[in-house]
Amino acid sequence: MPDDVTRSASLTRSRWTLGRFCIQHWTSLALIAALLAVLTLQSLRWPGGLRISGRLVASSVTIGLNGDLEALVDLSLLPPEASLRGTAWISPPVELAGERRAVSWAQISAAALRLSRLQLGHGGVLRLEHEPSGRFLAQAEGAGGTLVFGADGPVTLKLPDAVLRGGDGIEGLELSVGVEGTAPAPLVLRARTSGTMVLDDVPISLIRFGHRQGDRANFVSSVVSGSLKLVDVGNTETLEAGSALQIEEFRGEVTRLEQAENGYRVSFSGRAERVQLGPPGFAEDLTPSILEFLYHQDSIKMMWLSALAGLAAVVKVRSWLTGKVDD
Repeated sequence: MPDDVTRSASLTRSRWTLGRFCIQHWTSLALIAALLAVLTLQSLRWPGGLRISGRLVASSVTIGLNGDLEALVDLSLLPPEASLRGTAWISPPVELAGERRAVSWAQISAAALRLSRLQLGHGGVLRLEHEPSGRFLAQAEGAGGTLVFGADGPVTLKLPDAVLRGGDGIEGLELSVGVEGTAPAPLVLRARTSGTMVLDDVPISLIRFGHRQGDRANFVSSVVSGSLKLVDVGNTETLEAGSALQIEEFRGEVTRLEQAENGYRVSFSGRAERVQLGPPGFAEDLTPSILEFLYHQDSIKMMWLSALAGLAAVVKVRSWLTGKVDD
């Protein structure tokens, strides 16, 4: 029993001593705790997503649709011919055939040919590639969609099981080609184009600037030039030719996409979980630290300043009271 009493008394004295120490040195302890908190917040990336906006030129762009896309494109094909792979069906002009046909590929040629409408459902992935030579590639997958062509006759359709010709001298013919969302291979259109494709206000859940190089698995950047703004921290990154930009878990919209001399001029904005710049394995993570993010929020900055002002006032009052007691 005496040993228990002794231990209890010793524990009480220790707690009392610790309490007195904390009271006497609370400002130093508070500063140390604040320093540790700052170092921790600086070492951790902000987990709540980051608002971004970009304006750049890229030779190819891939977008994942967060809604249905229905675009009037009016893109002339020169020469007036197109090659399609991965198709589910084709609906020829009535002058060539009277019904829709199931086909896996098609080749179209006419006196004049233009891509007049592009439709792709929610969840679809659309890749566009354009070179200064005029070579154009459109690839669609992941959802049902339709490409609509306008043609002036004569028109020739080469299909897996037939060659259809007709419409001599007739203008304004229309034919459409479709893809199913469950198709094992994407719909691919190859042609050479003249004119400008424009897409406005397209809600997206993915954006990527790059392409596969040959038969290798390497993913190379298609960025030509531009800039990316990290809205929440006010930083702007300049993008040079070949900049490897990786935007993960994006939700936003392409405010405008239009053909340019070196590919496509793209403006977009939204929120991303993570943003990296640089080649795989050596990319710089542009996502700000928690401290950097919080520092740039005006409302939180005012709270910090108020807290620091309050702490300074408390320290000053304590110093004055200590001086009075010493006197």
